[in-house]
Order: sequence, then structure tokens, then C-alpha cells
Amino acid sequence: MWRFPSLESIWQDLKYSVRSLRKQPGFTVISVFVLASVTGLNTSLFTAVNALTLHPPAGITRTSGVVALYPAVPIGEPPVFTVGEYRFLAEHARAIDAVAVSGGSSVQLGPDGVNGTVIPFVASGNFFSTLGIPLVRGRGFQQDEDRPEAPRAVVVLGSGIWEGRFGGNPDIVGRSILLNNMPFTVVGIASREFVGLEPSMTGAPGLFLPLAALQLLRPDFEPASGLATLIGRLAPQATREQARAEADVLLARFHRQAGTDARRTIVTSTAFLSHPGRSVILVLFGLISIALMLVWLLGCANVGNLLLARAAARAQEIGIRLSLGASRPRVIRQLLTEGFVLAFVAGALGVGIAYALPSLVVRFVGDRAALDAVNFSLAPDRVVLGYALLLSVASCMAFGLAPALHATRSDVASALKDRDALPPSRFPIRGVLLGVQVAISVIVLVGAGLLVRRVQRQASFDPGIPLGDLSVVSFSVQGEPYDQTRTKAFLADLTASLQQLPIGRFGLTTNEPFSQGNPEVFRLAGETSEQNKRISVVDVTPGYLDVLRVPIVAGRNFLETDSNRPVALINESMARRYWPNEDPIGKTFVAGQADTREIVGVVRNVSDGLEETYPMFYRPFGSSSATGGATGAARDVGAQGGRIRVIAGGGFATLVVRSSRKGLSDEIARAVAQVDSHVRSQTRLLSAALEERRKALRAGPILAGLLGVFALGLATVGMFGVFAYAVRQRTREIGIRMALGAQPADVVRLILAGHSRAVVVGLFVGLLGAMAASQVLRSFLYGVSPFDPIAYLGVAAVLAFAGIAATYIPARRATRIDPIAALRCD
Repeated sequence: MWRFPSLESIWQDLKYSVRSLRKQPGFTVISVFVLASVTGLNTSLFTAVNALTLHPPAGITRTSGVVALYPAVPIGEPPVFTVGEYRFLAEHARAIDAVAVSGGSSVQLGPDGVNGTVIPFVASGNFFSTLGIPLVRGRGFQQDEDRPEAPRAVVVLGSGIWEGRFGGNPDIVGRSILLNNMPFTVVGIASREFVGLEPSMTGAPGLFLPLAALQLLRPDFEPASGLATLIGRLAPQATREQARAEADVLLARFHRQAGTDARRTIVTSTAFLSHPGRSVILVLFGLISIALMLVWLLGCANVGNLLLARAAARAQEIGIRLSLGASRPRVIRQLLTEGFVLAFVAGALGVGIAYALPSLVVRFVGDRAALDAVNFSLAPDRVVLGYALLLSVASCMAFGLAPALHATRSDVASALKDRDALPPSRFPIRGVLLGVQVAISVIVLVGAGLLVRRVQRQASFDPGIPLGDLSVVSFSVQGEPYDQTRTKAFLADLTASLQQLPIGRFGLTTNEPFSQGNPEVFRLAGETSEQNKRISVVDVTPGYLDVLRVPIVAGRNFLETDSNRPVALINESMARRYWPNEDPIGKTFVAGQADTREIVGVVRNVSDGLEETYPMFYRPFGSSSATGGATGAARDVGAQGGRIRVIAGGGFATLVVRSSRKGLSDEIARAVAQVDSHVRSQTRLLSAALEERRKALRAGPILAGLLGVFALGLATVGMFGVFAYAVRQRTREIGIRMALGAQPADVVRLILAGHSRAVVVGLFVGLLGAMAASQVLRSFLYGVSPFDPIAYLGVAAVLAFAGIAATYIPARRATRIDPIAALRCD
């Protein structure tokens, strides 16, 4: 009857396992290295997924019951509430204590901005107390400091500004500083731990202001308007469903009073991936996880083959144990204990890798400042440690159980007779493990090869327009933000000023070239609103397409007189999809609710080669109420007492200029300053901007390529071990054959034939798996076929080279065996 082993027996097994592994340092080091590598990779990924899915933003110390609230909005609209909606919820909600945070425009620090500008973090009065945001000194806001009817001029400094611009002076708390030349009292110093609710490339916030204080800095600010992200803490015993139902009822009442349309509420955790619209990131993590699990299986198969070779060398030892009365389960337990020691040591090293690798990957994907933007912890926690332990146990069973069962199945007499061989089996476990390694390496390599092929295509892709002397100019406001009227006046004055400069042709657009434009709905003539379809729209001036040199395929370009006409230019993709085999010139469609447009031209598709070119259309500036006669797509969002207008891109158009003049950036900056000294411009070549986008998308294929190289290395080591063992196991047979006149080529064929079937089967299964995996990767392979012959042939060539490298040394060793020495082997 089986009994659970005693602690003393387990301790004896552990001590013997450690002594046994110490006697074979080469085997131990290689096995631990392989297992630690694959365990570290998987644990690192789990660390990132754990941080993004289970943890709130760093710096929130009162994490219990913290949730985020979002309105259910169409794709393309920001899931944010208005400040009016927040205040109504905060006043009437009982299931949740709501907290609002909002993005603020930059403010000038010190007299006339002598200490520079900073973008404040704007929050409700209960922000610090409800979420437990840590403070270095002083206090956070109080509820009475965030009353719209009586705003208070108070500010909490971020640690960075406190140390960098105020010298870390502890006496600054209680004193006044100037923001936009208005005195604000410093009530506290915030810790660096809180970076924000979302990753921010600017690092921790520099300033914290109450929502109501915006009225002091911006006299035109409406206390009930503005946009805010809502988070909060559930009341005791309250659930997310109760909070959602209550929010829906309260917001319906709010919008009835305001005469606007209500929206449903979504209540989630505050983790990064809980934010609506981020499912694609989960898909990406899923694909990476599958690839890393395949590499883990590859590593386990590799170590399993090493254990088989080790078990073969210990065949006589195992036979002696069995002959002395040890049961087969007892010997299996001892062998599994040795595997557990290997897996445990490798798991500990893997956790160490998980402490360093995520940060290194973030720096590689971003830059040195990228880690400052991360608002979640990348350090392993108890959940990660538990995962690493489970993975270690699974590794032990994956690579240790089958070799242990196989090594103990021989009879005692055979084991004592042959000390360096495993019993024959109809189930060739060594060949199976070799085939698994080959198949997995093929799948990983083909996937990496397809992604690398996409990068190669992007590097050689012709966008269809000359980029050499084409520059894009973006604008930002220092201080009080622009409304639509002020924006329209600024662009009109800027256009007049630029026309006086010898900079060549220029144009204005709501979106930088190669972007997909602003989301819009449209329907064909004769269709109803229920048949609305999604599309992208870009508002441009008549000279924009000429500046880009985008060819007009059919019809005409915009004219100066088109600014008040409902006309449109469509791209080739839109023409092919909705008017196939027809001439679309003169056809009409309805954009938005009732904006009927006549097609006057078809233009060539403009693409950067990074993604598919979708249907889109261009319309003239000023020809739609959506642009307000000025700057691009806008959308209405419900607010107290009516609706507010949110203009895409912060209310500014993008300027495109084709000129090779030196000092172009300075000339444009001077022209902008003459129109408004509070506006800053940034000029860069479009080719440089495109290269930055391409560079950002190269990180994934490069990492996939490195993973493929690692998998190839494991497979190569595995093949080397298998063929080296075959030579060792058949030394006497080879000696006899050579003594009887066998040639070196015959010996090589003998060694390769023993396991070539496993390699061929593994290659075939791997190719089938790679074809299936390529279908999963299809959405990431724009411009590259999932069955790209270059990728598959490249993988075949690499595997052939790896196979030759893995079998060369064992084959050469086999041909140099001395027949006399081989026949003397016992």
C-alpha cells in the first residue's frame, strides 16, 4: 500500500540529489541555464500582465474597492465624463465615493513664467484622501477647496518641481507661488510614487490643482463643463453592479434636466488593461504568451533529452538499486526529486530575471525616460512568485517524469549487464522529444521571420509621394487654451503671414499625413441612418494635396471657392469599395447626420506601409459645421445646461510645407510669434516623423527575432545532444562495422538514419503549426502574406545550417573511432 513519504525520506532524497548534481557540473549548469531562461521569459511576461490587469496605478495606497467609471461611447470618442456629470454623481451617489481627474493646459510658473511652464494634474477635492495618494509634506486638498461657487487658490507641488525648481525647501509649504501671475498657496508636496492614472512620458505630475481652481486661471472656464476621468471607492458592502446601476439612474436624471442624451456607464477596475478599447493589447499579450510557452516546452524537451542521456549513463546504478529491493516508484521519486531541484534552482533564477527583464524591455521599446512614464510596478509580487513556483513544478513534470519512467522500466539483469544503455522501447521517447524541439523551433522561427519580413517591407515601402523636402508643423498653446473662434482667427492670420514669406507652397490639414483621419459615420445615397458605416475624414485647404503632390486619379482637386460647398474628394480605397466598376464622380453620400457631399475627385491612396489603407474622404476647411470653419473634426459631448464642443488635436490644424530652405523652422516660428506669442511651433521633416513611427513598430519583430534565435539555439543543442548520445551508445557497433570495411560515409548515414525520421516528422508538424500560427498573426502582417515563401525558405535554410552544425561534431567523432579500441569496450 502506498504511503506518503516521511519528511526524513524526502530530506534524504534532496541531499542525494544535490550531491549527484554536483558531481556532474556540466549537465547541471546547462540544464539550469536552459530552464532558468525559459522560466525567466515566461515569468517576466506574467509580471507585466499581472501589473497591467490586476493592479491599480502606482501611488494609490488605499486600493481596496477602487474602481473606474467610463461612459459607453462609440469607437473613436474619448470615454470621459464632463465635470458637470461628475459633480452630480458626487453629490447624489451612495454606492461610490467618486473622484474626478482632468488634464489641464500648461500654466506659467513664477513671475511672467520665469520658472518655465508645467502641465498641472487637475483633481477633485477628495482626490488625495479617497485614494490615499502619499505626500512628502503638508496635506492634500480639502472638500471645501473644490467648490465651484468659491474656488480656492491652493496647489500641491510634485516632488520633481519641489526639488528641481524650489531646491527642496521644506518651508515652501504655506507660502505662495505664482501660477499665470496669480498667487497660489502651497499646501503640500506629493510623493514621486504617483505618476498618474495613465502612463505619462512627462513622469510624475509637477503640480496638482483642484478642479474649481481652473476658474481662477481661466475666466472662461465653465464649472460644469470640461472633461474628466472618474474613479472612486465603493461604499462598504457595495458592488460594481450596484454602482453601475446607480450611476445610470443618476446620469439619466442629470441629462433629463440638461435636455441632453444619457449614456450608459461602465464600471471596471483601475488596472491599465481594464480601460475600454484596449482589447488589442490583450490579444498581443496572448500571442506573446503562446510563443513563450512554446519556447518553455522546447526548453523542457531539451532538458528531458539531457536527462535521458544521464539516465543511460546511470543504467547500472539504477539496476543495482532495483536489485537491492528498491521499488520502481521509489527510484522514480528519487529521479523526480533531482528534476525538482533543477527546476527549483532555475525558478529562483527565473524570478531574478523577471526583476530585471521587463524594465530592460521597456527601455528597449521606448527610451531611457520610458521607465519614468510607467505608472505600474514591474517588480514581481506574491502572485508572480506563485506562478513561478507552479511553472517550476510543471517544468519538473514536463522534463522529468517521462525519462524517469523510461529509465526504470528495464529488468535488473539487463541493467546490471549493460551500464550505458536504456532499454529498448516501441515508444522512442528520445526521438519524440527531438521531434517536439524541431517542430516548436519551426513555429517560433516562422512567426519571427514573418514579422521581420514586415519590417523589411516597411523599410522599402514607397508611400507614393516625395518626402525629401516635406515638413510638418505642429502647434501648442502656452497658457489659456484656444476656443474655436480664436483658433479660426489665428489660422487666418497665420496663413496671411506665411504668404508673405518665401517658403513655397503650404497647406493646412486636421491630421498629419499618413494618419487615418478623424472617425465619422456616413451612408450612401438612398440608405437610412441604420445603414451608417464608419469612415475617416480629413479637412484640408485647397493647396494641401498639391503640396503633398498626391495625384488626382479622376475628377478635380479642391478650388478656393469650395470652402462653402458640400463637396468631397475620396481615396481609391473608398471608390473601389463603395462604387466598384462605376465612376464615382458626381455621386453623393451623407456624412454625419445630414451632411450631403458630392464627389468631385478621386485621389491616390496615401500610405506609410504600416497598416492597410482604409476608405477615407477629404473635405474643404469651412465647408462643414463639424470643423466650425476652422480646425477639424469635433464632437459634441453632453454637459450641464447644453453641449460642449471638443475639437480633435487640441483645436489646431497641422501645417505642411514643401521647402528646402535653411532656417525654415525659425522663419515659421517667428511668423507664429508675431500672430500670437503664446503659441509655440515645432517643425520636423515628414520623413523623420515616418521613420520614428516605423522605428517604434520594429521593437516587436526584433524581440520576436531574438526569441526565435534563442529557440533555434535550444533546438541545436538538443539535436547535438541526441546525435552525440547516439554515437556514444553505438560505439561498439560502429567499431565492428569499420573493422568489417565500412566507409566513413556509411558510418555517418548510420548515425543520421537513427533519428532522421524524428527530425522530418518534427519539421512537417512544425510547418503545419507555423501555417496555423501565421493565420493568427495575419492582422500584424500587413503587406506580407502569411505564407511568404522567403520567410519559410529562410527558416528551412537556417534549420538546415543548424542541423549540419549540430551533427557535424558527433558525425566526425563517429568516423574517427578506432575499431580496436571500440571492440575492447566492455
